[in-house]
Amino acid sequence: RRGYLESAADEWISVIQQLGPDAPALTGLALVAKAREMPDDALVFAREARQIDPGYVAASRLVTSLEVAA
Repeated sequence: RRGYLESAADEWISVIQQLGPDAPALTGLALVAKAREMPDDALVFAREARQIDPGYVAASRLVTSLEVAA
């Protein structure tokens, strides 16, 4: 069977394909990328989420934590 992270990524991608990109879905993808040890991709997704909705706290916190770790 497929792993949890791969399945989660597929779910977030499906949401974006059906409804368009939004801050929660992009933040979800960022968290998956972070968990898969892909910090550059995670930062791209998190920054895009923050750009779409600057008030989305989860995205802002994730961007901050990823930038500090870089």
